[in-house]
Amino acid sequence: LLRRNNLQPSTKRQKNIIGLTAQRANSASQFEVLLKVKQASNPDFAFLYPGHALNPYYTWLRQRDSNIMRTSPEEPEGASSSSSSSSSDDDSGKQFSGLLAMYSSSGSDEDES
Repeated sequence: LLRRNNLQPSTKRQKNIIGLTAQRANSASQFEVLLKVKQASNPDFAFLYPGHALNPYYTWLRQRDSNIMRTSPEEPEGASSSSSSSSSDDDSGKQFSGLLAMYSSSGSDEDES
């Protein structure tokens, strides 16, 4: 089991970026790869890389969310299933744009945790 390290994001904005990224990366297999390519020079997404101080926190969130998803009850019949994963991955570009729009602006970095 991966344990969360003591280092956590210092701002609410940073915590939201990491949390939303971890959640989306678990639901769309290529999202993290796409984000690494598109945001390679963006310091807001440096946590995606091993060696960054917040990478263990991001990894812990992904592991935790993955465990929750595995133990969740199955979706009801007629709901979106794993066979639609390719369409989910196709939507990752749209989701990616929305995530970036929310967090790439130079808004205030509130110190609320």
